[in-house]
Amino acid sequence: MPLFNEIELRAICLHILEAVGVNSEDAEFVSNSLIEANLMGHDSHGILKLINYVRSMKKGVTRSNVKVKVLRETSSTAVLDGNWGLGQIAAKNAMELAIQKAKVNGIGAVAVAHCNHIGRLGEYSTIAAEKDMIGIILINSAGNNVAPYGGIDPMYGTNPLSIAIPTGLGKPILLDMATSIVAGGKVRIAKTRGEKIPEGWIIDRQGHPSTNPDDLYDDEKCIGALLPFGGYKGSGLGLVLEIIGGVLVGAGCGPKSKGNGPLMIALNIESFMPLNDFKKQVDSFIMTVKNSRKKEGVNEILLAGELEFKTKEKRRKEGIFIEDSVWNQIKEISKGLNIDLEIFLKENKNLLK
Repeated sequence: MPLFNEIELRAICLHILEAVGVNSEDAEFVSNSLIEANLMGHDSHGILKLINYVRSMKKGVTRSNVKVKVLRETSSTAVLDGNWGLGQIAAKNAMELAIQKAKVNGIGAVAVAHCNHIGRLGEYSTIAAEKDMIGIILINSAGNNVAPYGGIDPMYGTNPLSIAIPTGLGKPILLDMATSIVAGGKVRIAKTRGEKIPEGWIIDRQGHPSTNPDDLYDDEKCIGALLPFGGYKGSGLGLVLEIIGGVLVGAGCGPKSKGNGPLMIALNIESFMPLNDFKKQVDSFIMTVKNSRKKEGVNEILLAGELEFKTKEKRRKEGIFIEDSVWNQIKEISKGLNIDLEIFLKENKNLLK
């Protein structure tokens, strides 16, 4: 597997996106978004997604350089039109607007209609946390690949959610999770590696448990189903998010869904209590939890987001491995854009350190 540093990967993403017609500002933000996902250990939402984005743009499904518009607005809410552009751009606009509204009203809630894949959710909830607000993202994901509890047919998306809470310890508490037992991208990664997956992740088209990733995806088509996490509890949460994103935001539910249906929420802590008091209490509770008794063999109790931040530090020092199959696909789409990545990396070797 090729090993890259984050600067190299960002430059590759930026070069390819600009070559397919994306303006430099949008291309830079999306490149940063993808590589940040790789750094945080969410490879399923990293440079792997660049392949889908380029193919989608070449087909005209994803539009480049579109304007995000306001469709409906009140003092504390809004619905934006993502205009089927790159989802990261619409999502950033939505969270920034939610934060603006929360500064005035204590809370801001902004939905995005006509929205393509927005990438890693924790990126946007963290934007709010960095402004000393609590950031919340609820979303139904495109397509249906998760079976409801007790069912066989895929009815829901993986429907993730993210909540980021500011602390006084330098990094936020960052919950970022799918309501399926794993994200579909993890199964795809196992498929590209030719590896088996743990039992309990998926069922095949007949509803039998399977460890073969080919029983979930046949190329791009879902033929089996992912399972919800936590049985009926995860299934219930998946259903609720399917309705919020599918009906309230307007992305459609289940087989009728199209794109993502994100709802970005910012809570202004100062509207509820003094910020310093909030952080002191949160920090105190964090230390209480981390210093509590540990099971045998456990060295540290990790809280939501800690593993990702540790992974980021490690990968910044050691580099990011990219699957051979992923790298080969990236080189293939690059050639279609008259880009030779080997030459590009060699010519820019001194700049990409």
